[in-house]
Order: sequence, then structure tokens, then C-alpha cells
Amino acid sequence: MRFDLLLFDLDGTLVDSLPDIASALNHALGGAGLHEVPLDVVRTLVGEGVLRLVEKALALQQADRDAAALARQVVAAYSANPCARTRVFPGIEATLQELHGAGVRLAVLTNKVGSVARALLDELHMTGFDAVVGEGDGYTRKPSPEAALALIGQFGTSPGRTLMVGDGLPDVAMAHAAGCPVAAVTWGYSDRAALEAQRPEFIVDAPADLIAIVR
Repeated sequence: MRFDLLLFDLDGTLVDSLPDIASALNHALGGAGLHEVPLDVVRTLVGEGVLRLVEKALALQQADRDAAALARQVVAAYSANPCARTRVFPGIEATLQELHGAGVRLAVLTNKVGSVARALLDELHMTGFDAVVGEGDGYTRKPSPEAALALIGQFGTSPGRTLMVGDGLPDVAMAHAAGCPVAAVTWGYSDRAALEAQRPEFIVDAPADLIAIVR
């Protein structure tokens, strides 16, 4: 196998969680007397963690609010119901099963709060990961390479034998910083042209395409 370890982003890569993220965000914004943000706009705001999501939503409305307090409200609302409309992307589960069967180590590295990410994966019965790391687990969020390098060390491999798989610009930037090849997926929340401009090693249009890359 070409890679020993695959690091997967979560939102927009493994699961389509945008409707539930938008619902939690808009719940918090509504409670602060602000307008809801449409789903297609929320799509452009996600990927850098909940605080940055709130900060960008406030900037859109030029609203002066306590972003950290609103972020806590978003996390509380989301944690209470993280999987109302979230779905696994088609083809992901079969691809993960084949990779796992081939002996590749699989981990999730997300900017979502780690405890929420683990609860979400449990609810979706996606329990075959060797590690799930998110915000609040002791590492600086992506695009920092800190968590990726820790996982690489934990599993006894090297950056060159590790593939980052994600749909976001922070995923590509993190992989570059860590010295890992990156497969940018096109079914998520980032524009394909924007991903291509960051020069990932691979552009992936379907989950099954990862099999050939890994082999």
C-alpha cells in the first residue's frame, strides 16, 4: 500500500452535516436578535471551527455581538441534536470498509468540537476509526499541522506515508504544512477551482477513487 494512514476531514468529506450546522447557527443568531443565514451562505463559512463560523456570520450582518458567547450557544444547540438531517455521503462507507480491510489506519481530523464529532460518528454507526481528533482535544485547529503530526507519530508512520483527505482549503494548507500528500474531494463545501488553485496532489470526484490512490 502506498499509504499507512489516512486522515479524513469530517464535514463535507465524510458527512453532509451542513443542514444541522446551519440550524444550530441560526438558532443562536435568532436568540441574539439577528437574521438567519441561508444554507448556501453557511456553506461558504464552514471549515475553520465554530468560533470562526460565528465571527464570519456576524461580519456578514455587521453585528456587534460576543462571538465567543454565541459560539458556545451554537455548540450547545448542535450538541443537543447533531444528526437530525446529517447524512453520510454516498460511497463513503463502502470505501472506508475496503480501506480498513486492506490494513490502512483511518483517523478523523476535524475542526468540529471533538466530543461532538465522536458523538455524531457514533450516531451514524461510523465507529471504525482508529482516532477522532477535533477542537478541544489539545491541538491547534487546522490549518495548523500540530494534530496531524501527533497522529502520524502515534501510528508510527511518516508524513510521506500519510494522506490527508478533505474538502476544505484548511485541509490542503494543513497537509502542505505537515508535509503530507493531500486528496481534495469535490463533493463537499469548497469550490473545485479554489481547491485546484492550492495544488493538492490529488483531486477526487468520488470516494471510490481513493482506493486507487492508496494502492
